[in-house]
Amino acid sequence: AARVRGSAAGMEPPSDARLRNGWYEYHPTIAPTPELELTRSPYAADYELCVEGTCRTLGTLIPSDGGITRMYACADTNRLRLR
Repeated sequence: AARVRGSAAGMEPPSDARLRNGWYEYHPTIAPTPELELTRSPYAADYELCVEGTCRTLGTLIPSDGGITRMYACADTNRLRLR
């Protein structure tokens, strides 16, 4: 699931999104991505990783050096790796 608050150029919610409590909620129709490249900076809020209803900032798992953190699923388990 995904949700977006407001909209801007390139961030319009899809036509099947529903507005709930100020957020457009929808289910993306894109294929799973094998790896995410997350640009992190001390000047912006960190990403949150939510697993089974528990959310933590990435900074509690791996420090940011202001560069790119790559996140991908481990090949042999259901765990995630951050590097």
